[in-house]
Amino acid sequence: MAIQNFKAAIADSSSPPMARLQPGKDLFTLYAQAENWSLAYQVACTTVALIPLLTPRSLENFDKQYLLTTHNVASFASDASAVSLIAGESPYEAVRLLEIGRAIIIGSLNDIRADISDLQQRHPQLANEYIAARDLLDNTSTLSVERHVNQRYDADRKLEQLVQEIRELPGFDRFLLAPTEDELKATADLGPIVVVNVSDYRCDAFIIEKSGLQTVPLPLLTNGDIRARATAARETKVMADAEVLEWLWDTIAEPVLDVLHFTAPPPELPVAVRWAVDGSPSPRDKYP
Repeated sequence: MAIQNFKAAIADSSSPPMARLQPGKDLFTLYAQAENWSLAYQVACTTVALIPLLTPRSLENFDKQYLLTTHNVASFASDASAVSLIAGESPYEAVRLLEIGRAIIIGSLNDIRADISDLQQRHPQLANEYIAARDLLDNTSTLSVERHVNQRYDADRKLEQLVQEIRELPGFDRFLLAPTEDELKATADLGPIVVVNVSDYRCDAFIIEKSGLQTVPLPLLTNGDIRARATAARETKVMADAEVLEWLWDTIAEPVLDVLHFTAPPPELPVAVRWAVDGSPSPRDKYP
């Protein structure tokens, strides 16, 4: 019965995205606890797709951050990525799920999502229609329940219509979608990018190179250990000491650099490796 209720709630397009997100997370957890990884992955895909709709433009940045962090959106994207690997999906699919959650979170907090700003510059009327429909889905209202539900249903239909219309425009076929595998590989033009994902289900590093993507399991890294060390660091106010650096080397750096064959003495012109740990900006930001 609970599973059917969760499925119905997720599919209820008249409900705001946040109201559909929680049942999605709950159903995902049920399937994961039962080790039904295939169904957990399917629910994860559906639920992660709601993330771009969670934060209306009208909210202040502080309110956006509160909305996202209180519902553990970032950790859910990490869990979805981890479970996709357990379900046998590719490294690209795992990064895709992580990218939707993490990049949209960073973009929402800073209100600098590139595809939206590009759309506003090139098709301002269509962009304004999209923003208005998206904001209405998350808007609280004093209207009657029936009228409120009808408004949300109409806004959801309008939003779906607008997204499809936008994706038909030249240059916007990937609107609100994660980058393709080729686009991800292109971001590694200056050297490998390593994306570290931390989840209670498993921890991994994803290496993105121009030649392709690969997964490096990190069995010595656990979410519990990270939480314990973070708590200790807050209490002692010591963010990194020799022991912590050694732990980071053993659990993350060495396994990744071994795969990259970077543990030998570097050549005259060493290749730069860019690291993206859980919760940091998207690989598309090309930070050093």
